[in-house]
Amino acid sequence: MSSMKLTKKKSGKEKISSINLPIGSSISITPGIPTSLSSINLNNVTRRISQKFSSSPSSNFFKTNEIINNEMSYARIWKSIQAAIRILFEDKQLKYSIEEINEEVDHLIQDPNFVEEVFVRNVSDSLITGMNTICNRINSMERNDDIMICVVDQWILLYNRIIPYLRAMFVPLKQYSYSENIDIIELTLRMFRDITIIPVTAKLNEIINPFSAQSDINIQYNDYIHILHRILHMYTILDVLVTDKKPEIETILYKLRTAIRYKSEYHSNKS
Repeated sequence: MSSMKLTKKKSGKEKISSINLPIGSSISITPGIPTSLSSINLNNVTRRISQKFSSSPSSNFFKTNEIINNEMSYARIWKSIQAAIRILFEDKQLKYSIEEINEEVDHLIQDPNFVEEVFVRNVSDSLITGMNTICNRINSMERNDDIMICVVDQWILLYNRIIPYLRAMFVPLKQYSYSENIDIIELTLRMFRDITIIPVTAKLNEIINPFSAQSDINIQYNDYIHILHRILHMYTILDVLVTDKKPEIETILYKLRTAIRYKSEYHSNKS
């Protein structure tokens, strides 16, 4: 079988120095969430790779070695990428530069079949692990004020650090036409919403009382309003940038806007 020709969308690589979060998105992919990374099998991929080498009987030994080397290379690279994603969620410094990670990602996505069959599932599995780490931080909080503050802190971590780094890490995806519908940003936001935020939304609904004149938690008024604005920002982004909608988010968005308006008006009148 002849080698599949890779079609680049544009010449040269996208510069990584300018990383901006998108304000809109048209996504056609709805990635599935894997149950276990161990269930992912590279046999189908390596079989396709094997067909790209010479079919001459005398080259069978070298062909087998090439397949094994490719499989070992994939495993090594995935281990490195997964470690980088884990470090981001732990809010620690990456051990490798973005450029080095780009090179490894670019090596992985040379084969379109690998991207279609394995790539999104592997990334999803790593993101699930990261989101569970965030969930554990929030669930460890007992007091209402600690819960709200922790939600805000984790949102800032995701929005200001994790998402920009993930976007930079996977810049090579944008070079090939067969991966143009893979959106790492939406995938990350959807998982954050479904795994982390939807479960805590019911608790936030209990804490926030839109028509209470006082703060709903034991902190200063200005700090409380700031927290409400941060949470409103989080839910607004999740509502806008994730294609499928959740009624829970619409409900709490209304409550947050009402709470901010009522409490701000009360505080202004009182002053």
